[in-house]
Amino acid sequence: KPIRQYNIAGWGGRTPRQNLEEHMRQRVWGKKNAPNIVTEYKKVPGSAPGRYRSRVTVILPRQQGTKTFDPEEACDTARDADNLAAAWSLFKLVEEDQRDG
Repeated sequence: KPIRQYNIAGWGGRTPRQNLEEHMRQRVWGKKNAPNIVTEYKKVPGSAPGRYRSRVTVILPRQQGTKTFDPEEACDTARDADNLAAAWSLFKLVEEDQRDG
């Protein structure tokens, strides 16, 4: 199966991973209440050698536990896989916020 290109080597500005971190600290936790770690990335087996997948877990406040997001798509590099997982989780978190009001 062909791999989709997510190369962020020429990325200008903040990466999806940085945006997720900021979203979690400011919107979900509130700036002053955020713990040191609000996101955790874990590598998961890719679909073939030389392909990378990443799963991100976000830590929620007030005993809400965690949510895990896995885009289930392989990337060329581990860095791209982390950024894809971050972008996917941001999409899902914002979608939930809008649905919940």
